[in-house]
Amino acid sequence: MRRLTYMTMIVILLAAIVAACGGGDEEEPTPTSPPAAVSAEGGAAAVGDPGGLPAAAMQIAQERGLTPDDIRAAMMTYTPSGKWDEYLSFMSGGHSGNLIVVGVPS
Repeated sequence: MRRLTYMTMIVILLAAIVAACGGGDEEEPTPTSPPAAVSAEGGAAAVGDPGGLPAAAMQIAQERGLTPDDIRAAMMTYTPSGKWDEYLSFMSGGHSGNLIVVGVPS
């Protein structure tokens, strides 16, 4: 009788492990589109249009010598706070046992 109880517990334990480790329920990350450019008048503008940015943003871009391609690349790689970033860095705290996870800028 004791052997039957142990075997039943082992089968239940193995079934629980298999159910917990099943990978079929993974969520697919939702792709995000780059933000639309906004013209100085408040309307939407074409992404490649350098005049499609607000005047303050265009002034900063001109001071830094950025091209429209640089601005477009920056808009496509920026991940706002609170949004999913697919690149993570796992850092160890050494002997203290801390584990730090940081979203790395993509």
